[in-house]
Amino acid sequence: GMFNRSGLYEELPWSMHDALGSLARARSREVALRNADLLVCSGPLVLCYLLDVLLPETPLVHPICSQLLWGAPSGDAAATMLLGHVRVMTTQPRRLLLACNDFAAEQCFHQTGVRLEIVPRVALYLPAGSRWSADQPGGHWREALVLRSRYWHRLPGQYFMDILEAFLRVNENKYNMSFTMASSFRPDELPPAEIARYRAVVLIPNDVTVFAFIEMYMMGVPTFVPTPEWLFRLRRTVPFGFIQPSPSLPDLTGRARAASAEGSLEFPLPPFLKESGRTHPGDLVNFVHWQRTSELHAFPHMPQFSSMPDLLSSIETMDLAGMSASILLHAAKLRQHASAAWREALVQLVPPTAGNTTAAEA
Repeated sequence: GMFNRSGLYEELPWSMHDALGSLARARSREVALRNADLLVCSGPLVLCYLLDVLLPETPLVHPICSQLLWGAPSGDAAATMLLGHVRVMTTQPRRLLLACNDFAAEQCFHQTGVRLEIVPRVALYLPAGSRWSADQPGGHWREALVLRSRYWHRLPGQYFMDILEAFLRVNENKYNMSFTMASSFRPDELPPAEIARYRAVVLIPNDVTVFAFIEMYMMGVPTFVPTPEWLFRLRRTVPFGFIQPSPSLPDLTGRARAASAEGSLEFPLPPFLKESGRTHPGDLVNFVHWQRTSELHAFPHMPQFSSMPDLLSSIETMDLAGMSASILLHAAKLRQHASAAWREALVQLVPPTAGNTTAAEA
């Protein structure tokens, strides 16, 4: 496979040739795949490329929510082919590429020269009525839930929790709360409705943007994340894949030369770190700039903390009910925007006919 199964998601060597053969065999077995009216490929891009090759007549939409070359075979040839294919796909009537957030859109433009429409993720799959309810009967008002993260499996993450618990013990008269690790539960023991019963959620993200945050936001759960500056230090333990160095296509349109001639740059801060596995002085400025374009730090009404005392004080004193209500108002606007964009995309890719009204009704 592309990644190991340990939960750390390190990339593994693999063959695109063999993978395409496996997909062809899956198509032969799966009637639903052969007869699909529309494919939604969540990624990575290399998988969407293989599906594009295998099923060229089937409409396909690819929401880009991760680095374009994530999981792809290494080497300049594969990178150039895949990035070039983004340019080709965006010209095809049966193909639609969208970006999940500002950062994904800007990174795609940096690598390929292609501008993508931004359609936010809104977790429409959440059960109806999933809303923050910690202040209601049955709520865990004195507990904050720490979401799963690779950070907690590393030594610095274990130190973080040890120090936090020690700080709580020393200040037990001031902070009457406890922290529960989501990793101590099976996934089926923490359905969305149960997570929404906690007073607050603490998230140390695995990357620039994570799906778990979107789910919390759409339920109106007060979710506390580190400031971009502090997150820059924390993420050095678990490097963010989205901003690791990655190839880009050469300047195919002359836009970079034109910008240089005008004395300006379209990307004074490239959306990548300078070198994998090392920290350079300029990385902090780059990281903070682009992290602020992520949903975690761009969406309104989201509390950020810069230290453990700051985290505890914020959870203890903030108007969490008012915060949740404000989040839900903005979440409703995001859902309206996303629903309209997806409805238009479906009509574009699968025009309604007399026997097929799915797109028109979506």
